[in-house]
Amino acid sequence: MFKFLRKNVTGPFGFALIILLVFAFSIWGVGDIFRGYDAGKLASVGNKDVTIQEFQFRFNREINRISNELQRFISTEEARESGLDIQVLNRLIIESSIIEVGNNMRLRPSDKTIAKRIGNTKAFRNAFNEFDRNIFDQVIRQNGLTEEMFIETERESMIQKQIFDSLFGNFKMPEIMNKLLYQFQYESRSIDYVLINLSSEEEVSIISDLEIDSYFNKNKNSYADEQRRNFSILALLNTEINEKIVIDEDEAYKLFQENQSLYEIPQKRSYYLIPFIDSDQLEKAQEDYLYGNDLEKLLNDRGLNKSDVDQGLISIDQGLNFEISQMAFNAEINELVGPVNSPFGPSLIYVIKITEEEKRDFFDVKNEIIKDLKESASQDKIYELYNLVEDERASGKTFEEIAIDQNLELKAFNSITPNGKNLNDQYLDIPSLDEILEKVFDSEIGTEIDSIEDNVGNIIFVRVDGIRDANIPNINEVREEVINDLRNNKNKDLTELKATEYLNKISEQSLKLEEIADELEVAILNSGNIIRSTTNEVFSRASILKIFETKKNSAFVAPVAIGNSMIVGVVKSISTLEENEERMNSLKEVNGPRFENELIFSLSQELQKELTTEVYFNRLLNFFEPQNTQGSF
Repeated sequence: MFKFLRKNVTGPFGFALIILLVFAFSIWGVGDIFRGYDAGKLASVGNKDVTIQEFQFRFNREINRISNELQRFISTEEARESGLDIQVLNRLIIESSIIEVGNNMRLRPSDKTIAKRIGNTKAFRNAFNEFDRNIFDQVIRQNGLTEEMFIETERESMIQKQIFDSLFGNFKMPEIMNKLLYQFQYESRSIDYVLINLSSEEEVSIISDLEIDSYFNKNKNSYADEQRRNFSILALLNTEINEKIVIDEDEAYKLFQENQSLYEIPQKRSYYLIPFIDSDQLEKAQEDYLYGNDLEKLLNDRGLNKSDVDQGLISIDQGLNFEISQMAFNAEINELVGPVNSPFGPSLIYVIKITEEEKRDFFDVKNEIIKDLKESASQDKIYELYNLVEDERASGKTFEEIAIDQNLELKAFNSITPNGKNLNDQYLDIPSLDEILEKVFDSEIGTEIDSIEDNVGNIIFVRVDGIRDANIPNINEVREEVINDLRNNKNKDLTELKATEYLNKISEQSLKLEEIADELEVAILNSGNIIRSTTNEVFSRASILKIFETKKNSAFVAPVAIGNSMIVGVVKSISTLEENEERMNSLKEVNGPRFENELIFSLSQELQKELTTEVYFNRLLNFFEPQNTQGSF
């Protein structure tokens, strides 16, 4: 419908349509249209609204963060199943209550303060350390923000910071809580256990046709082919545009003359950063080194080799932190210095190489300057083309017409799966593929998706061309697969039943673990010391929780991490690592922010009562519902 209007809005039909709409509004009024003016908000706290646009930005950012951490794409459905949408909304409500109080306290920063903050932000500076409007626009666009949204976000973050600093500037966790957390975190346990896995061939009876049919009908979607989609893209890629740009050498030389200091190579150093468990161990290592100056022995005593501690050849601003860099760049070569605090604990530094600062002439850096200029010019060209394409889309032109007008290649991709594979089972090689696929599989045929920009400035326009729904096969096509799955499930159920039977007998003291091992003809295994964060192919999260809630000398059963086996075990020992200052400080650093978050949540709950809070969960549900149609004339 929108394409039709765009194409005809400037013609006689468009003019007539506008007159018709004005006439209709004059008769029926516009109240119904604007009556839902607040439908774009998900919650309100006092005078502060949580908008759908704000929620969508935060929700997408969280999905990207989690996807990066897990190194796999997280779909919207998967995120919602884990409750991410509610978590994001709750966080926005908490922040809104803090911001509203800040506004009432007149803590809202001025435009001048915001402008200064933005001007001092390194992310918005160019190679000459100057604020660059183009970089600013690119960064906020890549983050899915408008300039107004970004400025408001900065303003509100400053309000929150003022309140948080006043609340938590001198915050200290109660010592009794630190001790309880220490006991929880540093407790370790040892168990004796046996693994039970009943053989499906021996224990599972013959599976009937009725069972096979019933199982397939209940789980048929899991045997369906993947849904596939056809789509086309217009891609404005840095690599392609960069090849067409020619930079004049005189322009490069002029830039070099104006910024010679930027092309100097700073002093660099290569050094070892040798961490220790605590200060006592570090001091002993220093004393031993003074007697023999034997660096190899010092490393061997720590179970380290040179490659473990070598920081590489780096400049002073590339160190792990300011304190480490300062010490390393003030030390002499082949000198052991320290101690210094590092992310790995108290550490010593040993400098092995120094390269002095080097001044370079134009011919040394000519190619580097030309490369930078080409990258800048290609990015400007991309934004120029972006505006032209958007204008032509607004005028109603198709992707095919735009490709011809702007001399762009229209690329079509057919029968693509949700994970990006084509019919040849090969992955597509497209920038921002995960984001493209998510939007393509959330859209209908003919949808022109909003442009997608990645972190290197590529911009891609996408159109959905076709949909092939998932195909559920006939039961005869997957019969063997169904039988295997059904046999596997039966085997799992029998194993759990047998494990529970053994647990009851151990609890009743009618059977010992040794007798179970003899009956199953397996060995009794010992876990060694395990902690709450221990996970491997045997100990799943569920089994670790079960182990740490079981009393000493008592039995438990739990599933293994991989496979259908069950653990039948007895807790043999419970111990806590000896408390020391270093471990306690490390614990405080981790749990301090968590405790602050809990206090902020409690504060927000009270503020919401005073400010009058409304939450519209039905709008959140409607936001995620697929909208197949938007009405018609």
